[in-house]
Amino acid sequence: MVIKLDLKSKNLKSLKRFLFIFEKFCASYDNQSIKAISNKNIKKVLFSVLKSPHVNKRAQEQFEFKLYNTKIIFYSLKYLKILLFLKFLSKNFFSDIRFKVSFTLKNKSILLNMSKFYFKKINFSYLINTDINGENLFKIKF
Repeated sequence: MVIKLDLKSKNLKSLKRFLFIFEKFCASYDNQSIKAISNKNIKKVLFSVLKSPHVNKRAQEQFEFKLYNTKIIFYSLKYLKILLFLKFLSKNFFSDIRFKVSFTLKNKSILLNMSKFYFKKINFSYLINTDINGENLFKIKF
């Protein structure tokens, strides 16, 4: 399974540390191999804030931050272990890095955004259907 990671962060040191830890993790398993690591362009964002409560164009401050992007493409058979490892790293150590994970399995592409892990909304009719199906299966078995 080919896995693509898109990493975005404002902190370059944190991004480099993550890449170092992730390379060590991939090197510890035999069936994982990193194919490519590419650093994209640095995106600069500028914005201005007015100091004055009134309209005074001269009393303004400008701020800038940089957004660093990196892509990793690698091959692995243990994709669930990688997902758990990425979730553990993002939750405990690298909270400033945003992950976007995409899988390719037999020409099917699956896209997963690690920053938005939400459960599927379950409505009442879905619960009734699963309850009825479960009861029918239980009656057939016994």
